[in-house]
Amino acid sequence: MDKGLNLQEIFNNAVELHRMGMLPEAKARYIEVIQQVENVDLYSLIASVCLDLKQYDEAIDYALKGIEIAPEKKDLHEIIAKSYRDIGEIANAIKHYIKAYEIDPNDIQILLLISKLQYKSGLIYEAALSYKKLSIISPELERKFEPLGNILNFPV
Repeated sequence: MDKGLNLQEIFNNAVELHRMGMLPEAKARYIEVIQQVENVDLYSLIASVCLDLKQYDEAIDYALKGIEIAPEKKDLHEIIAKSYRDIGEIANAIKHYIKAYEIDPNDIQILLLISKLQYKSGLIYEAALSYKKLSIISPELERKFEPLGNILNFPV
């Protein structure tokens, strides 16, 4: 850590580096700060940078540390889900997207992602249930996904 800079200055520098797209440098600065002060938002920022750098294991680790502090922080679950999705661990991705959806049950985009991942994973019935929830939240989607929604009406 630079002796001449206080934590706020280091954090501000990290944010500026992040905005400029200098992700490895921003990550290093964020880590300098978090070594002095644990903060859920810092974990979120570091995890986000790691995700952008395709450092998926680190993104997951930092997001999990943030979740220990604030289990209801939706963006951390989304970072974990995106990381798992990008490395092909779809079941884990779905699990964390569902956690994010449980935190914000009106988030249509997350529910749509869950539905698509379930469908692509061969979880047709689960996908149909998710699409049905979508149609309740957003009735105009019901017609768009009607064929999949009809799966719910098939006898088992």
